[in-house]
Amino acid sequence: MKRILPIGLVLFAVLAGGLSINAQDNSRTSLDWNGIYSGILPCADCQGIKTDIDLHPEGTYSLARRYLGKDDSLYTEYGTFQWNEQGSMITLENTSGGSRHLHFLVGENHLTRLDEEGRIVQSELAEMQILWKAGTGPFLTNRYWSLSELRGENIEGVSSSPKVPFLILWSVSNRVTGNAGCNTFTGKYEVSTSTLQIHFSEMATTQMICPQMELEEQLLEVIEMSDNYSLSGDTLTLNRARMAPLAKFVIRYFE
Repeated sequence: MKRILPIGLVLFAVLAGGLSINAQDNSRTSLDWNGIYSGILPCADCQGIKTDIDLHPEGTYSLARRYLGKDDSLYTEYGTFQWNEQGSMITLENTSGGSRHLHFLVGENHLTRLDEEGRIVQSELAEMQILWKAGTGPFLTNRYWSLSELRGENIEGVSSSPKVPFLILWSVSNRVTGNAGCNTFTGKYEVSTSTLQIHFSEMATTQMICPQMELEEQLLEVIEMSDNYSLSGDTLTLNRARMAPLAKFVIRYFE
C-alpha cells in the first residue's frame, strides 16, 4: 500500500527545495541565497504590500515596503537574520525598531513568508506569500510591473503623471489591478502560459481628473488591445498579434 504524505508536508518539501538525503545539504549551504527578493504580499486593507528584501552574505538585511492603494510612503527597516538548525528558514530581526520578527522559508530563487509561529500559511493565499529573487523567472503573477515604455517611447523623464503606472496580475482571483498614472484600475484577465496569450476584460477605473492624462488614456487602451505577452527576466511586454510591442513593464527594486 502506498503511503500518502499530508499535503502540508509535501508543500513544505517543495518550497524548501526538495527533501534532502544529506543532513548538511540544505538551503543555507547549497543555495545561492543572498540577493534581492521582491513580490506583492497580501494586505487586509490595501491592494497589496510591495515588498523588497535584500539578504547580505554577512547575515544582515534591508527591507522596503509600500502599501499599494493606501499611500505612497516607502517604509524601510534594517537588521540581522538568523537561520534555524535545519538551515531551511530565516528569521529577520529588526534592529531599526518597530517591527515584529518575520519568518521566511528559503527555497531556490524564492522566499516564502511564514506565519508568526514559523509555519506555512494554509489558505488560498499561500501562493501569494512568495518573494522571487531578482532576475529569475519567468514569473508573471503576483509581481509589481512598473511601466517603462509605451508604444516604443520611454516614459521616464517624459510622463508628467502624478504616479508611475503599474499593474499586478493576481493568481488567486485572476484579477488585474494597478494605477494608470492618475486613476486606479481593476479588471479580469485570462492567460495561457503555453501560447503566451492574454486577454483583459471588465476593466473599470476611478474617475479622478489630473493634468496631462494622455499617457493614462493610451495605457488603458493598450491594455485592452493586448492579446499576447512575452517575459524576459524582470521585463514584461504586452503585444497585439505580431505588431511592435505596445507596452513594456519592468520590476523596480527599492524605489
